[in-house]
Amino acid sequence: SGALFFVLGTCLVIGLVNVRLNILLAELSATEAPDGAEWDHYLDLWTLLNTILTVGAAADKLMVTLVLMQAGGG
Repeated sequence: SGALFFVLGTCLVIGLVNVRLNILLAELSATEAPDGAEWDHYLDLWTLLNTILTVGAAADKLMVTLVLMQAGGG
């Protein structure tokens, strides 16, 4: 279950969304500075994704810790 949280909460979010957002921002920044609305949208989405990453990583670590505690008898 820890691996599932890692794959879903971390790898997929980074691989499918964050990388694409970075590429779009780099392309936009290369031609012109983003306006307020574009930047607000980017920042809102980026913040949401980082929250998902944080929760997924914390859940991953919690699951691994629980399994290790159970396996060790404690």
